[in-house]
Amino acid sequence: MMLTGLGVEFNLWLFVKYFPVPGIGNLKKILARMKEEGYRAVAATKNSLSKGSSTSYYTLFSKMVPEDGSEAPFSDAVVASEAIGDIVAGSDTSAAGIVYMIYAVLSNPEIKRKLLDELATCSESPGWDELEGKQYLNWVIDEGLRLYPPAPSSLPRKVPDKGAVLGGYKLPGRCVVSTQALTIQRDPDAFQNPEEFIPERWEDTTPEMKDHFVPFGGSMRCKSPRPCKTYLE
Repeated sequence: MMLTGLGVEFNLWLFVKYFPVPGIGNLKKILARMKEEGYRAVAATKNSLSKGSSTSYYTLFSKMVPEDGSEAPFSDAVVASEAIGDIVAGSDTSAAGIVYMIYAVLSNPEIKRKLLDELATCSESPGWDELEGKQYLNWVIDEGLRLYPPAPSSLPRKVPDKGAVLGGYKLPGRCVVSTQALTIQRDPDAFQNPEEFIPERWEDTTPEMKDHFVPFGGSMRCKSPRPCKTYLE
């Protein structure tokens, strides 16, 4: 992820792809290993759905692989690419986000106490609906994602074909504009004391806070009351 971040931010793909970084290695070899894991996920899905299989189970990609042997809607390469994306998004970003949230909570005894008091009211095996209803827990999660967004690089967006005006600048159609959650989510115009971990700030969420909260980018994951594409329109 360090190499990916460097490549995206500074356009160093040739460097990070072919030259080894101490303690990390060569990105070309890392990408080859990830590709191998992607195709392994495809093979596991096919084997699990085959009629001769001793065990039948479903994976994230089962819908992409027909059980009746008919032509697959997606090539193995496409499914493998999706698997690689899930491997990265489901491990690195999740691990980083959780670690920083734990760090932030343990660094603030009062926040830790409030969170533990609320979680003590949970049932023995709380489900999704119950946890979603825990107000302070969700404030802690949102504040953790705001202060320590897990996306490691800029978030590129393509300008509409007709062009757009952003921040007083005219942008030609189809050019790419990038921002990053780390800076936009610490904008003092949207968040008071932006460098501090304050879960309670989410009790009264302002439109500016919603517009500046993009830990995983915009679109479907955007919590803004209006489509995120309005940034470029």
